[in-house]
Formats: sequence, C-alpha cells, structure tokens
Amino acid sequence: MEHPSLTSLDLSNDDSNLNKNRLSNAGLEAVMDAMLDPRSQSVISMLNFSQNNVLSSQPETFRLLKVLLTVKGEQMVTLNLGDNELGPDFLAILGHESLQSLRDLRLANTRLNNKSLSDLADFHTHHKF
Repeated sequence: MEHPSLTSLDLSNDDSNLNKNRLSNAGLEAVMDAMLDPRSQSVISMLNFSQNNVLSSQPETFRLLKVLLTVKGEQMVTLNLGDNELGPDFLAILGHESLQSLRDLRLANTRLNNKSLSDLADFHTHHKF
C-alpha cells in the first residue's frame, strides 16, 4: 500500500522559541542516517535545521552531510543550517559536488569567513547556481 511521503522536515528554532529543539550534531546525524537508510525511501527535499547548536568541532557531521547531499543530490533542493556554529571550513568539507543540486542554501550566522566565501566563489566558477 502506498502512503504519502514526507518532503519537508523543519526542526528549526525561531527567535521566540530558542532552545526548544537543541538537537545538535547528534540530532542532525540521526536525521541524515534515517534519510540514507535504504529502507526509508526518503524523499525529503527540504531540511531546516537552523538554530540547533550544530558545531564545527564535530566534522564527522559535515562528512555525513556530504554523503547525504551526494546520494540524495537529485532530490535535496533546500538546506537551511543558519544560526549554527559551522565554521570557516564548512564549505570546503562539503566540496563542490555535494552542493550541485541545491537551489536554496541558507547559512546565515554560521561563522563563515573570507575563506568560506572564496570556497563558495570557487564553486560558482566551476558550476552554475
């Protein structure tokens, strides 16, 4: 029997509800593991994990995100990781290939720097947004 499929997952916090979802890296990894599980048949195209205390001090999370964006690249369209401590190497860890299918990438207040923007510009030079 077919069932409706979840296409958007919003686990974000907003300014009035900070700290309601404090899922951190472990929470993001759990969601990504579920999306990558072949039994799940995930069709999620929008993932909003903003303001969830995702930290750059655990780069394995970003490597798993790279795998997710590579494997589910055709279906992932929107990724919002704004207001997390991603750090300046975030875009370099993800790499160009994993960003190709995204149409909407939200990284506001994530501790990116000039190097991050250089990585993004390099991506733009090789691939069209």
